[in-house]
Amino acid sequence: MPLFDSSRFPWPQRGDINLWADFAERICLFSDGGQLSLEDFKDWLVDDRTKTSEEIESSLNFNYDFLRTVPVAVARQVVNEVEEDDTENENLDAINSKLITLFNFISKRQNVYGLHYPFRVQNNIISLQSQPTNIQKAYIILLMSSDLRIYDAANINRLGHHFEALCEGPFSRLVSNNATVKFFGSGAGTIMRTDYAGNLQTRIRALANDIGLDTTNAIEDPDELSPTGDAGLDWVAWAAFPDQLNHQPLFFGQCACGSNWVDKQHETSLARWRNYFDINQPVHHIHFLPRSFRRINKEWLQKTAIEDVILIDRPRLLFLIEQNDITPILTRYNDLLEETERFLLE
Repeated sequence: MPLFDSSRFPWPQRGDINLWADFAERICLFSDGGQLSLEDFKDWLVDDRTKTSEEIESSLNFNYDFLRTVPVAVARQVVNEVEEDDTENENLDAINSKLITLFNFISKRQNVYGLHYPFRVQNNIISLQSQPTNIQKAYIILLMSSDLRIYDAANINRLGHHFEALCEGPFSRLVSNNATVKFFGSGAGTIMRTDYAGNLQTRIRALANDIGLDTTNAIEDPDELSPTGDAGLDWVAWAAFPDQLNHQPLFFGQCACGSNWVDKQHETSLARWRNYFDINQPVHHIHFLPRSFRRINKEWLQKTAIEDVILIDRPRLLFLIEQNDITPILTRYNDLLEETERFLLE
């Protein structure tokens, strides 16, 4: 049974140009021969009978000025192509101009990702590389993990846990060499081995004992802390000293596939975990997400959205993934990769 129906991919919920770039790349993956032209993409959008052309044009209102981030020559080219368009329908004309902007943005992703990027863009046509390398396959995995709405409920849960497992290698590379790394997330026992068993309160007490901290009374109150879930904490690491005292280097890792990743930054914050631990020391918060959060000049899309975390988005994840053996990741996502290859062979 297919993992997804490409004709029913949900549209981006916001005018974030990165989300639209991902959307177009996903459509490209499941297009004939792994190619998607601007005209084909426009037809694909317009053929969606649930939206009027006016609604489509409104959906493409990207939330920052793209022309400020490209060379002047490219900006002029975009404007000229829009001015020369003789489309009779004003809404279709507006859609076309915005898709030119989008395809220019996608073409610049090659500069952001370099050899990690599995697509190429020429003459307003996106094409998948005929034989993606392993790291380019990892890009496809992250691309297909960045919007889990394309899957049914069972696969949303499964692939969310797969992403937590994918982050083990990157998380381990970011903590100190002698650190103890353990999985704490709710996927424990299904995809990952863990030393933390039982309800959430029991697991928090076990973690507190590992890192030399006392728990607070709040963890005993079901109104303060649910007995299920993981309270937002997926990975934990600490560099233990023989004295077994607190004030050890401590790392919290969180993996977020959903669109609400900005809000989820709070879930592993020190302010929140002080409710559970008697803790008076810094904690390094590492926030993993499979989506791209970049302008085309490689800068953050919106720096003010990043709070007290070390943000590891798609470009950084690929850099870290390449430092380890990629084979276990490809094996874990074998059904997803086979699905994309099946479409390419049709």
